[in-house]
Amino acid sequence: MRKVPLKNYIILSIIFIITIGLLFYFINIYNLKKEYLNSTNVRLAFLKEINESDLDNYISENSEFILYISNSESEEYKSLENKLKKYRKEEYMRNVIYLNSKDLSSDFINKLDNYSDNKISSIPNIIVFDENRIIKTDYFNSDTSVEYIISIFSEYYD
Repeated sequence: MRKVPLKNYIILSIIFIITIGLLFYFINIYNLKKEYLNSTNVRLAFLKEINESDLDNYISENSEFILYISNSESEEYKSLENKLKKYRKEEYMRNVIYLNSKDLSSDFINKLDNYSDNKISSIPNIIVFDENRIIKTDYFNSDTSVEYIISIFSEYYD
């Protein structure tokens, strides 16, 4: 039986360690890319985004728009929001503004009541503003069709 030199074992060990290191490196890159692509900023990058603190100023400067509210960390609306992308070049999408609900204060509903004739009990997903007043609110879930949402967008601002 032929004796294998120790040098070959050392080379094999180094190759093995480098391979395992590269494997973990590429897994890390893959997970970072997946996390980035799943973030709301990427999912809804075609919509203008606004902060709660800027909402009052935006309402006073823009009398007609649609406010789309969603949680950026929620997986519930992910497929629905991805389907919205194909409508991003439509004219009515220019009037849709995105607000991230994960950072909303407890006082947000009271702010909305200032712009509405009806009492708002919970945060809706879509709020339609016309002449600085809320004229429609709509709630939906992950089973809601994208066509329904687009019909609301196009009904008011096409």
